[in-house]
Amino acid sequence: MGADAIDTPSFMALGDLVEGTIVISNRQVQPGSKYEEVAARFGAAHPEHVENSAWIVGYEAALIVVEAVHAAGATDSASIR
Repeated sequence: MGADAIDTPSFMALGDLVEGTIVISNRQVQPGSKYEEVAARFGAAHPEHVENSAWIVGYEAALIVVEAVHAAGATDSASIR
């Protein structure tokens, strides 16, 4: 059993060594969801990475920073915190 986002291409490249691993992820594309829309756009630009869920963690982290900057109304670290 593996943790969330273990389904990376480098992990899957281990082949027989990881055969039968159960991947637990809180990211599963649901029809009509925002994630489906974002995954489609990301997959078009980065088809070699869309099969795993690790990329969405970075996307979500960036969204948090963007929202923090908007809420702060500034870009200095003290305001953002």
